[in-house]
Amino acid sequence: MPTPNLAPLMTIPLIGWMMYRRVSRQFGKQPFTPKRQVARLVLLGVVTLALLVLAFAKPVFALPIAAGLIAGAAIGVVNLRLTRFEWTTDGDYYYPHPYIGAALSLLLIGRLVYRYAVLGGAAGIGSQPPPAAGQSPLTYGLLAVLLGYYVAYLGGLMVVRYRHHRATP
Repeated sequence: MPTPNLAPLMTIPLIGWMMYRRVSRQFGKQPFTPKRQVARLVLLGVVTLALLVLAFAKPVFALPIAAGLIAGAAIGVVNLRLTRFEWTTDGDYYYPHPYIGAALSLLLIGRLVYRYAVLGGAAGIGSQPPPAAGQSPLTYGLLAVLLGYYVAYLGGLMVVRYRHHRATP
């Protein structure tokens, strides 16, 4: 009798904690941290480029990825317009719209949980999912929405901060 693969079961609490941190950061006052935001923007830009390469390599993913990136960027621009900014001597802060980023994160989490439950959990914990487990255009489209959102939003935050500091003496 083969032993079950418990690695997916052991990573669930870690993934849950990471997602909790991501969603909880969508609420309240956020400090501007330019170096961290640039690093995130570069990392997400690289991942977005990799996703675009996938769209060109596998045409079945092209439409969901393109639509997701456009929708995500539009949502990022809307969130940027709803964001409040605070410029103080202690530092620069912003208040993102609390529900937009959280809703997008929960949408992706829900999709991943669904994919795991249908493909990985159908045969029991520790079983190997079918080969097509990572081949869902909908999942890639939702990932593209999130990437488009964060690239547009973080880029927009950097532009707003730059314009503010350039305009103030």
